Amino acid sequence: GDLQLQFAESCRNLDVLLAEGALRLGAVPIWGAGTVLRVYVREESDLLEAEALVRRHFPREVQAVVLCGDVCRRELLVEIEAIQQW
Repeated sequence: GDLQLQFAESCRNLDVLLAEGALRLGAVPIWGAGTVLRVYVREESDLLEAEALVRRHFPREVQAVVLCGDVCRRELLVEIEAIQQW
């Protein structure tokens, strides 16, 4: 039930995926201009906090949108989709 902890865990998972993808492609594992994020929060009241978390964790060049919408697992308050283009 903690948005910040759930966001941090999601980011750790994404960082691992980015590192693995970069290793396989021989690329540098950085979030940047080639990154597109969709961050979904369950509660509208969490939108501003989620936007602040995105800006703290990811560089300015990352394209991110934070939306209130369905989150697939009931116990989650936040879900992040990421696309990395090299």
